[in-house]
Amino acid sequence: QTLGSKNSASSIAGAARAEIDYENHVSHVYEQLKKLGYLDNNPDMKQYKAYSNVNNFFLEKFTAFGPSFATFTRKVLQSYLINASTVLNNSHTRCLNMFILSAFDMARDMLITPKKLEFAREKEDELYQSLLKISVSKLDEIKELITDTISMIRTCLIAEAAEFDFVGVEVNKNGAVRNTKELQACTEQIRDLVLSRLNHAIAGKLVSSVDILRDSY
Repeated sequence: QTLGSKNSASSIAGAARAEIDYENHVSHVYEQLKKLGYLDNNPDMKQYKAYSNVNNFFLEKFTAFGPSFATFTRKVLQSYLINASTVLNNSHTRCLNMFILSAFDMARDMLITPKKLEFAREKEDELYQSLLKISVSKLDEIKELITDTISMIRTCLIAEAAEFDFVGVEVNKNGAVRNTKELQACTEQIRDLVLSRLNHAIAGKLVSSVDILRDSY
């Protein structure tokens, strides 16, 4: 209790000293203005210099300067506070709107996307089954197409294979190779040549029958 009393007394003494310092400062300013001739012994009355023509409310009533200045400062600070609050509120509102729209889009995607995927999967399966049926039904025609194509380009393939230049293989004048490895390389190159020409010829005929397959589908 004694310690609390001492602290209270110290606080009161500090406040009293601060008030005395403030009053001394005001008195000093008042004395300076009196010496300059702006004020007389009555602070509510102004004293003009002979060459001065000053007409101001705060010179006539100097004691009102402090409260008026404090009010002005408070109003200015309040206006800044209002502006800052307005900007903060607008930013908060914009962020909240963005969050709400994003949450709505996310919820919609969570509901709609699985249905879209299921629909696409069903259509893909239907297309696959339909194409499979068409392929089975056209299997004999495709075999016949391949056989006819081979018969048509057989002579051309033999002639092209006879004139083919092997890569990485040395062939003598009699058309023989040195070892089994080179013979296997020649076989693979001739096979690639034949398959390439067959694929090109068959693909051309299949493209011409795409309209028939589309109509069947």
